[in-house]
Amino acid sequence: MKRITEKKRVADMVAASPYRSLLEELNIPLFLAAYEAGEFISAPWGQQTLFQIVCQGELSIYYVRDDGSKYSLAQGGAAYCLGEMALFEPNDATVFAQAATCCV
Repeated sequence: MKRITEKKRVADMVAASPYRSLLEELNIPLFLAAYEAGEFISAPWGQQTLFQIVCQGELSIYYVRDDGSKYSLAQGGAAYCLGEMALFEPNDATVFAQAATCCV
């Protein structure tokens, strides 16, 4: 993950987001997170501490079964939200979110 803090780029992404009004009301510093294709956005071995909104690119969320096979849970693109389930449930040790294409 590459963290992008350039104010103009962040402001441009916020302005283009369907969540613009909500994001502009937040009193926290926002940043962009860029992922390469194949990079894990969240995985069981890392604590999920970010609430993320996909601005560009696509991601895949999948479950790994006991036999090691993958079961697709969702595909996401622009405006897809990640991290909201951590507000309600503890981290699931078998669910992965992975960038399918370059994601910002």
